[in-house]
Amino acid sequence: MAAELEELELFDALELSDELPPETLPRRRDPALWFVLPVALFTLCLALLFLARTPLLAGPTLQRIMEREAAQRGVDLYIESMRPVGLFGVRFEHVRGRLQRGPYIMDTRMQAMEVSPDLWASLVQGRPVPGEIKIEGAHVIMERLSSNTTPSKKDPAPPPGSSQALGLETLTIVGVNVDVELRAGEAFASTRPIRLARVEATLPLQGTPLPTELHAHGTLPDGVLFSLSTRSRKGSPGSEIVLAPSQPTRIHEWFGDQLPFEMTAQGVVLCSGCEQDSIEFGRVDLKLPTLGKGLDVTAPSAQLVWEQGVAELKLDGVGVQGLRDPKLGVDLTRSRFVVDIASGKHSGELELQERHRQGLLQIQWSWEHRIRTLQGSVQARKFALKPLLRLLDADPVLHAGEITGTLSATVDLNTRTGELSTDLELVNAQATLPMLTSDSLSIPSLGIRSDLLLDLDARALSLSNLEVDLHGVRPLKMRASVIKAQQGWRFEVSALGRDIDAEALRAALPPMIRAPVEGATLRGHFGYDFHASGHSAYPESLRLDINIDGDVEVLKDGPMADIRALAVAGAPWSGPESGLKIPIPAADWVAYEELPAHVPRGLIAAEDAQFFRHNGFDFGGLARAMMHNLSVGRMERGGSTVTQQIIKNLFLSRERTAARKLQEAYLTWRVEKELSKTRLLEIYFNIVQWGDELHGIRAAADHYFERTPAELSVEQISLLATILPNPVRYGAHIDQGRYASSRLTKFEHIMSNLRFMGDITSQDYAHLMAQARRGKIGGLSLTICADDDTAPAQAPPCKRKDAEL
Repeated sequence: MAAELEELELFDALELSDELPPETLPRRRDPALWFVLPVALFTLCLALLFLARTPLLAGPTLQRIMEREAAQRGVDLYIESMRPVGLFGVRFEHVRGRLQRGPYIMDTRMQAMEVSPDLWASLVQGRPVPGEIKIEGAHVIMERLSSNTTPSKKDPAPPPGSSQALGLETLTIVGVNVDVELRAGEAFASTRPIRLARVEATLPLQGTPLPTELHAHGTLPDGVLFSLSTRSRKGSPGSEIVLAPSQPTRIHEWFGDQLPFEMTAQGVVLCSGCEQDSIEFGRVDLKLPTLGKGLDVTAPSAQLVWEQGVAELKLDGVGVQGLRDPKLGVDLTRSRFVVDIASGKHSGELELQERHRQGLLQIQWSWEHRIRTLQGSVQARKFALKPLLRLLDADPVLHAGEITGTLSATVDLNTRTGELSTDLELVNAQATLPMLTSDSLSIPSLGIRSDLLLDLDARALSLSNLEVDLHGVRPLKMRASVIKAQQGWRFEVSALGRDIDAEALRAALPPMIRAPVEGATLRGHFGYDFHASGHSAYPESLRLDINIDGDVEVLKDGPMADIRALAVAGAPWSGPESGLKIPIPAADWVAYEELPAHVPRGLIAAEDAQFFRHNGFDFGGLARAMMHNLSVGRMERGGSTVTQQIIKNLFLSRERTAARKLQEAYLTWRVEKELSKTRLLEIYFNIVQWGDELHGIRAAADHYFERTPAELSVEQISLLATILPNPVRYGAHIDQGRYASSRLTKFEHIMSNLRFMGDITSQDYAHLMAQARRGKIGGLSLTICADDDTAPAQAPPCKRKDAEL
């Protein structure tokens, strides 16, 4: 009953309220409160969220959350400091992140990183989930390890309730002033970074850490401007990152001197998430500067493919400079360029095949950057020389023929040393060797085996072995060394030949060299032993030792050098077929018996004091001439004997080549064996030149003294001897009434020799020299002119009148 009574009273109160005035009723709530309160609460939440991001309150906690979230995705993240940015963002400063996926490592150092959260994912997840990341001043190292199987952190499984479970699989990154450095194990590393002025990229949170979407522009290490973008692969998984340079980029400049070749590419395409790691290039130009003058290889397209830590550059449609000419008939049958990331070794191979022959050429090389050593070899099998030289862009030393054998070289850039070894055989070669002969040289067969060592720091060269096989004849074994020493060079050269068949050697020599013995017949064997050593700054240190032995007999002379015909008394016959060059008519010939004894002795005293003692070769005189040349630093004296001068005037040209010296050596030996010393002197008097167009002693005695050869005095023949070996120049001086000071020195030398040989007395020597110093010689009155430092004071220079001639 009480409850019913209370309910009735309540209803009565409600009915009465309708009758009460408004001011006596309770007030209704203001609708603005429903807007203000939520805004206030939202503002409070934002303030709390902003404060929560500050280092003062929850900064360390948020930093630990970021590092833990990164670790769960396989990223090592290190943050030095942080502060809030905007409403929800966080700015991390001095950040380092390191991520490894399979064989790839991405190591990034950033001055600043701003993270904006994905609000919806964060609300659903109940923890911060990054949406967009902005980076500034970043340095990124992208490294490809040595093998796909290299142990690395496995891609972590997404934690329960992670962003991946909600469909968040990528991160969006926006960056400015980003430097990217490329590395490939021990193989190479970029020495200058790729500079990205701005980049926008989408990175996967799983798998290969290469962007799936990318837009960027910047500057390549060689200074070329470029843009970056991505494109999908039709019908294939993954995407392609396309680098488009504004002009061909020089890839080798990206890596300093770490690559053994120069490479220029039109573009670069990197495949991300593909079945096989690869980098595609546009048109490629490769240059191997260590082969010849540089081997150029071009290809319209190229691809770098990674297989178990080994990268191979595959070229399509390869062309090699010099081999595009169809007339050469050479095809490139194999090309291979390989990089081993684990060892840092670069290697390559080219194989060339002659189209209509069996000739084959293989070029191989390897470069190890870690130890900075380059090795290369060329292997040939009956390969034509012409296309080989075109391939190597070499000087046209060899023009024809074929080559078989191996040439190998090693260059160590750390020690600055190099080694070169050859084992080659040339067949039917045509060569131009100016030091050997001025004419084209035909070589039927030539084998060369050598070992050479070069040390640039020590400035030393060592030829430890040189063997020459000339058409089955092995006449030469040689060793040599040259080492930089104080004030000059120390050198040593030795050569050895034993049991050489003379006839076989004659037949094996190229025609241009064997011309004087063409048609001759030889029998017997000979050998030689040569050794020279010394120091270029100390001429007196020179040591020269030459030994020649054997039992060679000439059964028949050739028509171009019939030495036995010279033994006949009187002027030799000099018809066109004789090969002799006799510059005077037979009527002007002077017999040795017509001359007084002091005439031949005066010439011997001037030109060859040991003439009657040597066998045509004065090795002591040669050593003295070499000493003199070393002391003056130029070739002034040749050390030739009178016999050798006869050979030059009778048979040979005036060119200074090794071939002419070989011909001279044979003919000198030949005439010394067949002719007497007096006959040799007789020939010399009659063919030697005494002035411009002035040959023979009869013409010289008449021209300078108006006498016959038999009437020449001691001082007159001595003056004529001083004109040699430059009769045109010094003879012109005498015609002009002058006498060069250097000739006066030689005149004194001749007088001294004649005094010691007993041809003149000491009183004669003193009187004749006193007269000569005043220009009074043999009835002539001459003015001493200066052409060296021995000239008397106030002597006029000889050159002035020379210039007037």
